[in-house]
Amino acid sequence: MEVDMIDTKTSNKIIETLLEFGVGFRAKNDPFFNDVNKLENPIRKLGVYSVLPEEELHIQRSVVCAIPNCNKEFDTIFGYESHYNSCHRNICNICHKNLPSAHLLDLHLSEKHDSFFAVQSKTKAMFACYVQECESVFINPEDRKDHCITIHKFPHDFRFDIKSGAKTDSKLEVDDEATVEGEGTSKQPFQISFGHSKVKTFDTKNYAKVLTKNQKKKTQILDDNKMVVDLIASLPE
Repeated sequence: MEVDMIDTKTSNKIIETLLEFGVGFRAKNDPFFNDVNKLENPIRKLGVYSVLPEEELHIQRSVVCAIPNCNKEFDTIFGYESHYNSCHRNICNICHKNLPSAHLLDLHLSEKHDSFFAVQSKTKAMFACYVQECESVFINPEDRKDHCITIHKFPHDFRFDIKSGAKTDSKLEVDDEATVEGEGTSKQPFQISFGHSKVKTFDTKNYAKVLTKNQKKKTQILDDNKMVVDLIASLPE
């Protein structure tokens, strides 16, 4: 009988305990956690952050251009992007000419390196306008030049199409070199040979011709670069 009474008291105590604490979800500021919070620091929500050493905070890392043979360094990503867009983005893979925009690069590839364009341009209008938003096409570069001056207000003295004349110059140079070689034999030889081959001598005329040829190439490159700068300045914003 006494055992039954003890079991009943124990069961009642367990039920009272369950009724006292079994109240479902408790908030973090519930008095039930007061005793534990006194022993440990309260839980705080912290954001994700990283602490770098002091010496790494003052390191200024530069950005190096990854294009071969171009090792320019820049302090900011913006400077590197500006350099890449102006110097490496619109380059002709055939003649390595740098164009200011993708539209002008397309025109350059078609008009200078496309044999199909060269054939088609003889029978129909193929020369597109320099302004990308303009959809006009022309039968020859002269009509396009007049259109750009009249409609798009390009300057009258702008050098639209500069013909390099490389073929004619090279032909003349070959003829001149042949003439120079024919006249290069001196009537009074520098050395006398008996049964041996002629000794090669330094030809001052031929050397001067090579210098003139190199100077023409440099002048042509400067003219092409100036033409690109003038074209950029004259395009509408």
